[in-house]
Amino acid sequence: MKISTREELFNIICTAVEQENLGLFVGAGFSKALLKDSYEYQAYSWRELLEQSAARLDVDLTANDWNRAYPEIASKICKKYSEQNEKEYSFSVNALKEKIADLTAVYPAEDTREAYSEYLSALNCSWIVTTNYDTLIESVLGGQALTLSPGDSFYKIKDITPVYHIHGCRNDYENIVITNEDYAKLFRPNDYRQARLPFLIKESTMLMIGYALGDINVLTACDWAENVYKTDGQYNNSCIIQLLYKENPCEAPYYTETGMIIYEISDLHEFFSQLNEHRKNFHQNYKNTQNDFSQITQILNNPSQEEIEKFVANYEWRKQIIELFVNLKDQFGQITGAFHKYLKNIILYLNKKCNENGNFEAYDKKLNVIFDMFQHIPQQEMPPIIFNTLASTLAGMARYIGTECGQSFSAYRTWQKRVNSLPQVVVDELRAYCNNADSFEHRRLLILLEQHETDLGGDDNE
Repeated sequence: MKISTREELFNIICTAVEQENLGLFVGAGFSKALLKDSYEYQAYSWRELLEQSAARLDVDLTANDWNRAYPEIASKICKKYSEQNEKEYSFSVNALKEKIADLTAVYPAEDTREAYSEYLSALNCSWIVTTNYDTLIESVLGGQALTLSPGDSFYKIKDITPVYHIHGCRNDYENIVITNEDYAKLFRPNDYRQARLPFLIKESTMLMIGYALGDINVLTACDWAENVYKTDGQYNNSCIIQLLYKENPCEAPYYTETGMIIYEISDLHEFFSQLNEHRKNFHQNYKNTQNDFSQITQILNNPSQEEIEKFVANYEWRKQIIELFVNLKDQFGQITGAFHKYLKNIILYLNKKCNENGNFEAYDKKLNVIFDMFQHIPQQEMPPIIFNTLASTLAGMARYIGTECGQSFSAYRTWQKRVNSLPQVVVDELRAYCNNADSFEHRRLLILLEQHETDLGGDDNE
């Protein structure tokens, strides 16, 4: 759905939390928010980090030098340092990265750490990707964080949140990505980060914090996720939500031309506090829904005789039960198993009725149940186990549908009346099902299917 209110935005985030499908993308603004009240440490933007590093290396940059992309500026600092100190370029690059590691040795105040630890723990993030070199996120998450450097594979351990530093981490400063040459390596065809990041974005609800889309590596990943990997699955709820700092924020979220959701904030702590309160209510409602769902599955798993008879006899009730399954199966995948057990109980009841001497009407009732299933459950969404049960049941009763002695005339009339209303995709799938089996039952069903779109008439007497 289109998101137009803060409540709808929070609902999207909280849904991802419940489905364990929320990812965070964290930039320098996150570090600045955590250290804004600190008298000991300072978090630097990319430009500020280069300015401080150049000053500590005694490298003077001209105004023209600053009129470049930041990776080019980093390379310029290294070249000038090499010239001034008669050092190899690789030595200068290493010196710059070491200064950056020193400048990002920052830690949050205890009260701030505790507050953000509560926020992030409640969000139960599936993953965190950061362009930051500092380890503030690991400080906040404590032992529940797993630091991954650019050379590491992306993986997750139960109850541990992977924190992927795509531009390197200060703990391993030689792998820091900062110069123009470092960035050039990211666009090699086999670069792991370049291949992995678009899939993370595509497969998750991503909350972007303290980061403006200025990094070409991340811009490319977002473009790939949006325009290259276009396929969406039935459970897909992926989107990118960017928190944008503004002194006077707009109250409602809005969309960019690329489909990204922007939500303006003036204080990150306030945002997380409001989100956390919303999440508590959302979680309780979600839990209540799960409890209601559990009651539904209990009924499906163990239907009473009265419930089975009502399903068979009452078309409107039967339609409601089928539609309930169709509406819930995407949100609660486990309902398929419960509904299949329910269907098997219905068929078992009808089989017993069909075995009663002279009860030809039972075949008609069974056929109507099968037709209703095929008509109200879209074929492309029908679980294979449900289709297999319906098709095998239909094949098993095919010999009893007709106008000869021992056959159900009423079931035959129902077949003539309803077969033409079956979706063509269902008929095609039934034919394929029968063609791949060699038995009298399947051949008889094929003969009946040949009457599709043909009115053969029938005898009104049994």
